[in-house]
Amino acid sequence: LVACSEKEPPGHYWDVTALGIVDECNDPTFAFQETFKYRLVFDGNDVVLAIGEDILASGTIAGCDINYESIIWEETRDEEITVRWQLTGAASVFTGGDSCKMDDTDWRGTETFEIVYSEDPDIAQGCEYEMELDGVYIGEVT
Repeated sequence: LVACSEKEPPGHYWDVTALGIVDECNDPTFAFQETFKYRLVFDGNDVVLAIGEDILASGTIAGCDINYESIIWEETRDEEITVRWQLTGAASVFTGGDSCKMDDTDWRGTETFEIVYSEDPDIAQGCEYEMELDGVYIGEVT
């Protein structure tokens, strides 16, 4: 999993593609598709979701299913407009071995970004973006 570069942080890794399926915040809607390298770290039933070293959310796992939620993130736009958002997500995941196998993917889930506060006149507080996620398990770094 690691070539001639710095060692990746410990955890299980997936290449996950997020596809925007609902956009209540923009008119016209904003098309979104991007691939991320998700990292999960398990501690019993607790799970931390990160991208690289940056923790994105935390949650729990039960069997093959994870549920997670981020802290409330704050962005400043145009140096003076504040927007705060929170991510919630749920997914079925495959981490190798014989359990949790799915037919055509190793990560299948959804994520919702809710705008919990907005000073931006073009983005309404309470609006949501929903993403559909599919991914491929890369492996574990110990």
